[in-house]
Parts: sequence; structure tokens; C-alpha cells
Amino acid sequence: MLKTSYEKKILITIFLFIIIGISAYLYIYKGHRNIESETADYVVTVNELEREFTSNDSLAYIKYQDKTIELSARVTSIDKAGNGIVMSEKVFVTFKNRLPQNIISGKP
Repeated sequence: MLKTSYEKKILITIFLFIIIGISAYLYIYKGHRNIESETADYVVTVNELEREFTSNDSLAYIKYQDKTIELSARVTSIDKAGNGIVMSEKVFVTFKNRLPQNIISGKP
């Protein structure tokens, strides 16, 4: 058993450091979001998004930060090798795996 109050203080301090370390780790390394299963927080066109960032980029950043955004625009370029598309010559979108077939074929 613990004989002195000094040993008790050391043990309590070590225990607190362990609890704080585990809490910090769990806070920093949260699980990743699955955006595919989320519903969009905002549905906007590329032009509307550009207008908001042009008028007040700080406010737009706060509004859209960590949100799921559904963009609508015309596909102006396809990069099959890089799994990406350019929307309205303003936004570049990269797909995780490969481009969806309906984008490649141009059919809905």
C-alpha cells in the first residue's frame, strides 16, 4: 500500500496525466465523416458560391466551413487520369475512386 502522502500525490498526478492524454487523443483524432451519407447543408450554384466569397470571404468561410455543400454547375472539363472535373471553369472537383460513368458519358 501507499505509505506516504507524497506517493499518493505522485500516483494521482500520473493518473491525471493519463486521463488528460487519452482525452486529448480522442478529441484530436475523431472518426472521419462519411460525406456520401450526409445530406447537404447548403445547395448552391457555383456562381452563387463565388459571389458569396467575392463579397465577403471571411463570412462565407465561416458559413461553409465543415459543411456539406451540394454544387450545381455545368461540367466544363473532365480529367480522367486525375479523377476530376472542372465545374463552370471555376471549381475543380476530385473524386475519391474514379469518375462516375454518367459524368464520363454525359448522360444523367
